Amino acid sequence: MKLGNPKVVGLAAVVSAGLASAALADCSSDLTKLDAALKGTTLSAHVKGDLAGARTKAADLLKANDDKACSKVIMDAPPGPG
Repeated sequence: MKLGNPKVVGLAAVVSAGLASAALADCSSDLTKLDAALKGTTLSAHVKGDLAGARTKAADLLKANDDKACSKVIMDAPPGPG
């Protein structure tokens, strides 16, 4: 079986998508990491504000049992310099 075989490429894509979904679906852990980042003293006020807003949205989505959307909000939070 060659690496360029369409079946192998398709299978790899499905496995990757499955792993990405599993990684996105742990919002509780993501919120814990975000809380730790918010406690960091090297973040600018602007970045802390952006992260705090993302945290609020993510917490609301977690309460609504939308774990995937919760993690997406955290992943999409704008990173920035400290």
